[in-house]
Parts: sequence; structure tokens; C-alpha cells
Amino acid sequence: MEPETEPRLIEAASDGDLEQLQHLMLREQSDERLVQKLLAVAAWKSQTPIIEFLLSEYSPSSIDEEPVRAAIYSGSIPLFSALLSHDPSIINMQFDKRGTPIIVACMSQKPLEFLRFLLEAGADPNQDPDATMTYPLGFVAVFYQDCEVVDLLLEYGARLDQSGALRLAAWKNNKAMVRHLLKRGADHDNNRSDLRKPSKADLALHAAAKGGHIEIMKILLDHGVSPDVKDGAGNTATQIIDETERAGKDLSEAKELLSRYQ
Repeated sequence: MEPETEPRLIEAASDGDLEQLQHLMLREQSDERLVQKLLAVAAWKSQTPIIEFLLSEYSPSSIDEEPVRAAIYSGSIPLFSALLSHDPSIINMQFDKRGTPIIVACMSQKPLEFLRFLLEAGADPNQDPDATMTYPLGFVAVFYQDCEVVDLLLEYGARLDQSGALRLAAWKNNKAMVRHLLKRGADHDNNRSDLRKPSKADLALHAAAKGGHIEIMKILLDHGVSPDVKDGAGNTATQIIDETERAGKDLSEAKELLSRYQ
């Protein structure tokens, strides 16, 4: 390949110039590396016709991670569908240190319709999240206010137990999400992520207490959570408060609230 050809191919893929891309590709011997690179460029720019052309004419044996991630970030159902039609296995692809397609979609706050599309296509909401250490429900608890997203994941089989969702919603001070997770049956004492070793402040009450999130603490305590429940390191919420106050943060209101429930 002539040195100037690859940059021109990349530019054509980025701009969505299908005619120019076809013209240049006819003149050159394409290889798998180049096709994957062009797929990634086109995916980042949401150039669905370019994606469809490359997959149809050059049919890579598989699809690399970058085009799949780019398609997720685009939130485009037609774009992701084009990749999925060529390689159905990408729906549960394990990204390097980034989780899975459904996790990336939740982290980037994609709309309900896009999440539903992924789940209907076979995305597993309970798949080992690997390096992210958090299931999709956990990211929803942090990044979403719309509780319908929780209902959607539960509809497609997401587990509440061991998901970490309640703890993360409490940590984020997401009151609507804490209420909804409790309504849907989240068990405070069984809501650590099962990928984490028991650790300090790994329960919702402790996370709320450490952050000084008084209203969250009250929601949990009114729901029946014991003020004396111990985290994975054997600490009560009061002990977490004492430790945090020694570091300079005033949590007297949180401590007083706990005392009223004891």
C-alpha cells in the first residue's frame, strides 16, 4: 500500500464518504488489520453505511473490541445491529478493563430504549464484570435517576442480591434509587458485590454514614436496617463515622441519627 493511501482511507471512513472509500479499497490489497481500523474509525463517527460496506465486502473473521465499544458509546441501534448481525458473540464481549457492552452502555447513561435493545439481543446483566467489579445494576444506581432502568434490568433477569446497587446508590446519595431498590426487594445486608472481598463500608448504611447522607440513612433505618449492622470488616456505621471524623469531617448529625434508632 502506498504511504498516503491509509490516511485517505481513514479520512473517507471518518467522513462517511463511501464512494471514495470504495474507490481506494479497489486499488489496494486490504488486510484484517486495516479493515478493523476502518471499522473503528467509522464506528466512532457513527458511519453506519461504511460499517455495512466493510462487513459485507471484506467480512472480517471477528470484530475487535474498539468498534464494538464505539458502537455502544454512539447509542445507535442501527450501528450496533450492523456489527451484531456479522458477529452475534459481541453482545457479551468482555472488554479489556471495561466490562461488557451492557456495562459500558449503563456507565455512559444510554437511553432505556438502547438498553432494552441490548438485553433483547442477549446481553447478560449478570455476566462477570471482570475489571469494573460492578454489575450493570450498580452503574444504574450511580448514574441514573430514572428508576425504570432498574425495572428493565430486573425484567431481563438481573440479580439484586450481591449486585452492590443499594450500596452504590447510597454512596451517590441517589435517594430515588435507594427507595426504588428497597421497594423492589433489595436486601441491605446481602447487597455487597460478590466479586469484592468483604471490606470496610461495603454496606449501604455505612456508605451513607461516611458521606453524611442523612436522608439516605433515614430511609434505610426506617426500612428496618439495623443501626448496629457490621460491614465486611466488622465495623458498625458508628465506628465508620468515628474514623471519618478523626480525618476531619463533621458527622455529628449522622451519629445523632444512629443513636435515635438504637
